[in-house]
Amino acid sequence: MQVFNELRQCALYGLRVSVVTHCYECCMASVNLLRSVLASQTLRPGSAKAGEFQKLCRHFADILVPLVASHLEALFGSAARLDTGTIVSSMVPDLIQAEVEYKLPPEAPEQGNAPAEPEAIRPADPPLEPPRPEMPTEVPTTSSDT
Repeated sequence: MQVFNELRQCALYGLRVSVVTHCYECCMASVNLLRSVLASQTLRPGSAKAGEFQKLCRHFADILVPLVASHLEALFGSAARLDTGTIVSSMVPDLIQAEVEYKLPPEAPEQGNAPAEPEAIRPADPPLEPPRPEMPTEVPTTSSDT
């Protein structure tokens, strides 16, 4: 960790732009190399070699490119951004399949934490006028003669 802190304070920090550019160019050259390998091989769909090549391309896009980007950011700070989106999108559709985006239906607004009740099961509305209690017809009398 101390080595990385020293790198931030030395003259190598001035090389940030050229290092990021070089890493980007290496990643793009790797994508082109993967394309040339795919073109030179006759991979049958569903074969073991085709599956391995697909995994290689997917791991390159999902693991290696983000790893390089995070290391550059760790060395040079947040100003050293590797354009991972451009690299990965250049691999679509021949090297990796495009990610499918599913549109979810809009969620109902929350009413507390209780689930919404369907209309058929909803309890009946209370009557507008509450029932009146029955009034006793006789009034109890108290005797004070005792």
